[in-house]
Amino acid sequence: MPVKSSRLTCRVLSPDGVICSVEATHVSLPGADGRLGVLESRAPVISMLIPGLLMIDQPQAPTLGFWIDGGLAQVADNEVTIMAERCESMDTIQPEQVWSELDSAKAMPSQTAAQSETRQDAIFAARNKFSAVQNWSPQQT
Repeated sequence: MPVKSSRLTCRVLSPDGVICSVEATHVSLPGADGRLGVLESRAPVISMLIPGLLMIDQPQAPTLGFWIDGGLAQVADNEVTIMAERCESMDTIQPEQVWSELDSAKAMPSQTAAQSETRQDAIFAARNKFSAVQNWSPQQT
């Protein structure tokens, strides 16, 4: 039987490899059914993630923020594992880059229902990303 840790740890993985692996006091995820907050000793859960802001509060260090383009999260035994399709540090995203993504999304074709849905999803994600970038300010804990 595995030994349960008394500390919360968070690992963020992407196709590019391990993005980070840190001790955390709180993790906030963009779950498909709404934001999912994880504290120490949380009940196990697996959740699909949508494009959104991932925040990792660390003890005695600034909050880490990442924009993820969806994926999966698993919480078990005080370990949070996030498998993101794509992951960008909030500290490196520039508003101009997000405006460009929004312009590209608006220019996508929408002749068919599938194209229209893909276009609307891309516009929604770009607008949310821009809002996150505008409001991002890492907090010292």
